[in-house]
Amino acid sequence: MRFNVEDKVGLIGQIGNHFGNRNVSIQSIVQFDASDKGAEIIVITHEVNQGQLQEALLAINAIPEVKRQEAHLGCL
Repeated sequence: MRFNVEDKVGLIGQIGNHFGNRNVSIQSIVQFDASDKGAEIIVITHEVNQGQLQEALLAINAIPEVKRQEAHLGCL
């Protein structure tokens, strides 16, 4: 998943908590291009129950600093 976000301290932790609280295991999470204009956060998960993933995404997209979810790709 790719999120366009404000560059705010603790935001990666909030995103991780929303995944973890719904038993979605993160394989990798990384932030790119942090600046005053925002940042991009990329999250790769392990295999996951789609219902739990959707619950986590709803919660993450409700975080005020998350501007938008840019992409969500399933297994390739």
